[in-house]
Amino acid sequence: MKALEGAGANDAKAKETTDAIAALRSEVESRTKQNADAAAALGQRLDSLQQSLDAKVKSATDSVQSATEAARKAAEAGQAQAAEASKAVDRKLSEQAERIATLDKGLADRAPTATVQAALKVVVADRVASALASGVPYAEPLATLRKLDPAAQDQAQALAPFADKGAPTVGQLAGTFRGIADKIAQARQAARVKAASESGDFRTKLLSMADGLVQVRKVDAAAPAEGNAAAPEEAVQAALDRGDLAGAAKAFDALPQEAKAQAGDFGTTLAARAKASEASRALTASAFQALPAPAAQQ
Repeated sequence: MKALEGAGANDAKAKETTDAIAALRSEVESRTKQNADAAAALGQRLDSLQQSLDAKVKSATDSVQSATEAARKAAEAGQAQAAEASKAVDRKLSEQAERIATLDKGLADRAPTATVQAALKVVVADRVASALASGVPYAEPLATLRKLDPAAQDQAQALAPFADKGAPTVGQLAGTFRGIADKIAQARQAARVKAASESGDFRTKLLSMADGLVQVRKVDAAAPAEGNAAAPEEAVQAALDRGDLAGAAKAFDALPQEAKAQAGDFGTTLAARAKASEASRALTASAFQALPAPAAQQ
């Protein structure tokens, strides 16, 4: 009986163990399937993200290529415009050269040598003035002018620095100095803020901060006269904007030394350009004055 009872107990334990193993196997299979489903879903998600990323990269690449192409076309258009402008100047110089030749040929037999020379100087001086104003080289007409008028060596020397490469136009100088003026103003404001912070005066600090936003002056103070800039660099900018190179050079000389240092070589270029402009005007005026007066009518 005891043996039979023991065998029955062992069969019950074996069945319980078998059931437990079967349940464990079922759970493992279920979790394995869940993991496989999760892995498949994750793979699909990664594929979707990869496709989205590829699309964004392609869009960004296309945008960069479009911007690069637009910039290239703009640069080519600018070069084409510059080339057309240069061709127009060349045509004008060629026409003036033909005028010189025609004038020389037509007057050689009818006019005194002095009259021919005076007329030639007028035409060549006009060529130099036109080239100087438009920013194109003028070495050839300047050399001709030196030969025609040996007494104009001072003016020719003032024009020489820009003869080979062309001079900066007034508009170019105004645009260049606009950025310089901003730097000078920012440096002055920074110096004021530093000085105010070191002084410890609250009113000075307040005015210093407000100066960067508004111009502070007394209510009963007279408004600045027209043409008088609130800051030294503004006088230079105003003169350049109205085409007054001599006035701009004079105003630049009045700038503080630290402002001139921030401007770099601009002051030298401005002074040379102003001298060249003055020399060109003097040459043109001298050439017209040398023309003989028209004969009085009988």
